[in-house]
Amino acid sequence: MLEDYPRLGGSVVADDVTRQPLSGLMSGPVVFSVPAALAYRELICGAVAAVCRVLGRRARGPAIQELERFTNELVSAVGEAFNNSVIHAYAGRAPGFVELELSWTADEVTVEVRDTGRALDLDSVPPPDLSMPHERGMGIYIIKSLVDDMRYTAGTPNVMTLTKHAHTFLGLPSEPGPRPPP
Repeated sequence: MLEDYPRLGGSVVADDVTRQPLSGLMSGPVVFSVPAALAYRELICGAVAAVCRVLGRRARGPAIQELERFTNELVSAVGEAFNNSVIHAYAGRAPGFVELELSWTADEVTVEVRDTGRALDLDSVPPPDLSMPHERGMGIYIIKSLVDDMRYTAGTPNVMTLTKHAHTFLGLPSEPGPRPPP
């Protein structure tokens, strides 16, 4: 049924007859700008999960479990990045906005999390001591462990870029090859 498919930006993501993704939506991007408040985390994470479902339309059999793992990992990583922007970038400052840009191809999802708060100094973030329980200080470690690539650029705005390849559940080679030029 058509209502089973997510809607992004008011557009239907899949054709009601063929159940195939609409080619015009296969690369995004979709951009959200929300107030820097944890109350918006669920909205942001739901958008990421919807994009993963679009990408996962080709998944069959055991690949469906891989799609679920892929989705959970990417949603968790983006949730941590969003938390970092809200809690740390705007700490002691007037709250601003967090912008999320989702783009995807047939085999990967890239998420940019942007804020105009205090920049993160990745060099000052120590690796966590995993022999002890932690309630804080694990965000960057968690993000890096859940995505294939994480980049951070300080500036106006600060941009954390997370990329996760879908090769596992799509039956593609374990390491994506070079991309042809656009």
